[in-house]
Amino acid sequence: MKKENTAPTFVLILGLTLVLLPSSARGQTVMGQYEEEAPLATWNLFGAPGAAALGRGASLFAPGDDASVIFANPAQAVRLPGLSVSLGGGLHSASLFRFGPVNTGPISSTENLPLDTLALDFAALTLNLKGWVIGLGAGLIEIYDRPYVEAGAASYNALFTFHQEGYLRAWNVSLARELFPGFSLGLGANLVSGRWAWEMTDRWNASPRTVTITDERSRDLEGFYLNGGVVWRLSERVSMTAAFRTPYGLSADTRSLLRYQAPGGGTDIRIEAEGASRFTRPAAAGFGVEWAARDNLRLLGEVGWWNWASYTA
Repeated sequence: MKKENTAPTFVLILGLTLVLLPSSARGQTVMGQYEEEAPLATWNLFGAPGAAALGRGASLFAPGDDASVIFANPAQAVRLPGLSVSLGGGLHSASLFRFGPVNTGPISSTENLPLDTLALDFAALTLNLKGWVIGLGAGLIEIYDRPYVEAGAASYNALFTFHQEGYLRAWNVSLARELFPGFSLGLGANLVSGRWAWEMTDRWNASPRTVTITDERSRDLEGFYLNGGVVWRLSERVSMTAAFRTPYGLSADTRSLLRYQAPGGGTDIRIEAEGASRFTRPAAAGFGVEWAARDNLRLLGEVGWWNWASYTA
């Protein structure tokens, strides 16, 4: 009796399900998300994914290939060798049309402006001690940089500049264990810290009088959240995973300086201010399935949820 190979049919059905099941993605239009605090590339990710995850479209929940898993689902660390050390870095490239004062204020652009940032994304290690897996890591989870802008008007001998940079880094300590064969549980604690700074300068050099208007703003960011998950191996080739991140608040000690300088007239007006800002980041969760169809072929499926309705700034 000939045995029928149903694997291709299963793969086809799985592929069609993944394509047809999700609904259309809605634009993130909550006030603030496309303003100065909105990060680039990292808004809908857990932590700092490794190169293998990025190569699969930033898949974070189903696979567990290196120590970067502690930022998403620490339970995956149970699958790693006794000692696993991972480093990740890359060139982050983006192009923006509307940001800061560009196409929202005094500066207009007919095309997107480019931005390239070279950074060390994460460093992490996991250590298996008699079934308990300890994870330690630091990851760059958000980037606030914007393209540098310099615009001039020769007829007025004027120069306008805009510069914005910033980052948010997570320091992770996690613990994981296989509770019983095929089922693992993990939990991580993340202390986040970072900085955001913006500077806009408008200068007229109309001899003998020079006028400079400066707008400077900066924030020191701090926060804390938990992340965790489970791994359930249904068979030698099929496993299911689930992960979560708790909602958390970013406190921001904020400073600003507005300054008007006209040295020729002996004028130097400074308006300084300080305040406490707060950003509430949403809870997030994910689910994944991994099927090792062959020894050298794995198929992954994931779904993620971010509660953006609770975002506030």
